Amino acid sequence: MLNYDFQILSPIEFEEISRDLIQNHLNIFLESFTDGKDGGIDFRYSSTKENAIIVQCKRYKTFKDLIYVLKREANVLDNLSPSKYIITTSVGLTPMQKKEIKELFKKYIKSTKDILGRNDLNNLLGKNPEIEKKYYKLWISSFNILNNILHSKVYNESNFDKDTIKSIAERYVMNPSYSNAIKILNEKRYVIITGIPGIGKSTLARMLAYKYLGEKKCNEYVYMSTSVDEGTEVFSESESQFFLFDDFLGGNFLDNNLKINEEKKIVSFIEKISKSSNKFLILTSREYIYRQAKAKFEIFNRKDLEISNCVIDLENYTKLVRAKIFYNFLVYNNVDYKFIENTTFNGNYNKIINHPNFNPRILDIYINHEYLKTINPSEFTAKIMEFLSNPEQVWQAVFENHITNLSRCILTIILTTGTPIAKSDLNQLIGSFSEKYSNKYNVNSSTASINLSIKELENTFINVRADDNLLSYIEFKNPSVKDFLMYYYKDESIQIEDTIDVAIFINQLIKPFTKNYVTEYDDKSNETFKEFNLVLTKRIKQIILNKVFNNFDDIPSSTLRRRFSRIRDYKNEFMNSYVSRANILDDLLDIIPISESNLYKNFVIVKFNEIAENNDELIKDPYSFILLAEKLGAYYEGNKIKFLQRIIQNLKSLDMVELFYKLKNNFHEEFEFVTNNEFFRYLVTEWAKIELRNKPIYINEDTLQTISKIAKYFNLDYGFFHNFAQQIDDEITENQYKDFQEHNSDIEDEINVDSFFPEDIDSKISEMFSSLKASGY
Repeated sequence: MLNYDFQILSPIEFEEISRDLIQNHLNIFLESFTDGKDGGIDFRYSSTKENAIIVQCKRYKTFKDLIYVLKREANVLDNLSPSKYIITTSVGLTPMQKKEIKELFKKYIKSTKDILGRNDLNNLLGKNPEIEKKYYKLWISSFNILNNILHSKVYNESNFDKDTIKSIAERYVMNPSYSNAIKILNEKRYVIITGIPGIGKSTLARMLAYKYLGEKKCNEYVYMSTSVDEGTEVFSESESQFFLFDDFLGGNFLDNNLKINEEKKIVSFIEKISKSSNKFLILTSREYIYRQAKAKFEIFNRKDLEISNCVIDLENYTKLVRAKIFYNFLVYNNVDYKFIENTTFNGNYNKIINHPNFNPRILDIYINHEYLKTINPSEFTAKIMEFLSNPEQVWQAVFENHITNLSRCILTIILTTGTPIAKSDLNQLIGSFSEKYSNKYNVNSSTASINLSIKELENTFINVRADDNLLSYIEFKNPSVKDFLMYYYKDESIQIEDTIDVAIFINQLIKPFTKNYVTEYDDKSNETFKEFNLVLTKRIKQIILNKVFNNFDDIPSSTLRRRFSRIRDYKNEFMNSYVSRANILDDLLDIIPISESNLYKNFVIVKFNEIAENNDELIKDPYSFILLAEKLGAYYEGNKIKFLQRIIQNLKSLDMVELFYKLKNNFHEEFEFVTNNEFFRYLVTEWAKIELRNKPIYINEDTLQTISKIAKYFNLDYGFFHNFAQQIDDEITENQYKDFQEHNSDIEDEINVDSFFPEDIDSKISEMFSSLKASGY
């Protein structure tokens, strides 16, 4: 027997499922009413009093709450005098409790069969699977489905728990993008979800993940947050896996930490998934960043990627969908009744759901914060309208007026470090800042004060997580928080200067001043995309140089990365990233050119030559080593031939071979000497064969493009590599492709959500918000 908990449904959804079940059970049509036409009626059958059936739907958690409300409403029925009275409730009822309710309405309830509790509704759902399928929230919250989801093997996701899943599900409103994404996933095995910030990309992605895990189409869930390598590390041909790469461009391509040819790795991984029979992949990106990446990288303009793009925009959010989103925020955030009254007065909710900048994230931030306690309920609708018209004001109002000084300082520190950051490292930075600037900023860095501030910021500005080793770490709640802080401090240098003055970690000295990308809004509230970095003032520059001069070889990094292992019992663990001196010096030269001063120039040249002679640095970070040699090769004072030969011995991929070619300008004759020989040709040929051989189940077009360039650089025979790739492709049997085609042809019919929407949308919305007001929810 089914055992759904109907509490996950909102009040209006509980009414709707009650109506659908009773209509099917009694084979009748029930009329619906908005508040004010017939008090005490949710649904009615027949227009005459003699044979009228009245239905009341009561969504409560406990019998105590239910019976209290029913006792208050008992007298109302005397004015209606129905021939039959039916009660549905989300509360599970005992025979004695049903008897008590029947006694309360003995004039109108003739049998306890007309009192439908949780068990009765589950029984009816079991007989009506088409209704069960319609209410997806029930499905995802059921014991069996949650059990399937929670017992899937999870990689890299710490908040994969029952409460989080139910919280996301209960707030989600089905819209056409859901069915569209499912169709693409079933046909292509992957989908790229794009849209404006806050429109619901990540929520849709997680709902899809829950669906595929709940239906046991996949038994492993892999969350990727920084690089496609996180997915590659745990990819297993034999396991059914669901991959989610959230904001896959936001943290890779446009934040100045692009790994070499990362865009090709992304597309190669997509192709690998598309040719599999037991894998699914979702990638999400802010729409404007995806457009920018397509302009920058030709590989993202491929036709098959365009076909698999699911764009979420306001057109997906019909008026009814918007109304349900807003309604859910009011219900599940337990908004005070006085604010509800302001929303329903004269249909104020229409102003919000019809606003051209309607955005779920803005509503979530505004409604789910202590900020509501500081405004008059009569201003509720007007304030929401103001924030929708000027989205950046949402963060600014809370940041400036509704958090403590210490909380503001903590956010500023996190802006300079980037996230994720270990809470222990953050505590150290807070102490360092407070020790010098406590009086200036009126902050107290006691443990109690820090914990209070973290709690104040949590779930609005930041998320606090823990890995499998219980390492506590902090992340920005979403990209728009960082965007806001970057924009907020664009003209405010003093607090940034003071924060950098007491910086402990190298990433604080460099990351905020390199190229970042933020969202801005024009006078009409349209989003624009802009390269952005904090201003490198004269004071900040001097602070950075002093710290680098004094502590270059030992300055630590707070940057965290996930620990990877190819062993299948993988754990979600974070560790401090290794940051080589070559990486530090290369990044430093990006923000402070070598021409800054003779003292700085001499320092850079000395350190470069030290690094150039350190073979351990080359082995650990050849990529940064080559980039630094490209910038400073002219200043190298050692044996250039041996230097280049050491680099060649540590080339790890075709991508690095391609990058290595850039050293030709600085080393000229030495470069020709070390590359114009059989050993180098053999090395490049073997790398090319390895990479082509590792990709037998998907097209090698991108790899061949790289090989084509390298062949021109070093006078190699491209025809050999092309023939080798063709030979590998020919080894793929027709049966492999046949099996793949047969698997993809088995596509289930998905729910047409539009069929659930009634024709009279305005009446439906009015009914929804009126019932919210009437219930005093």
